[in-house]
Amino acid sequence: MAEIEEGFREQLSLLAEVSDILDKTVLSKGKIDILVELEEKEFNYIINHFREIDRKNNKFVISISNLDYTFVLKK
Repeated sequence: MAEIEEGFREQLSLLAEVSDILDKTVLSKGKIDILVELEEKEFNYIINHFREIDRKNNKFVISISNLDYTFVLKK
């Protein structure tokens, strides 16, 4: 399980790098939202790494700096 957790932390670090890059562009003057539509398997993989998310919800947001990653379950 620790290996999976470490892998997920690396993924969050990559998302934070994207946020940092966008913060250095003209886009930093506005609110940035990235919509990610995922199949059930991938959606559940991500949501299971967070304790305080309503697992009955088909949408959740990870905010990093000025960027919101909105993850939705593909229907």
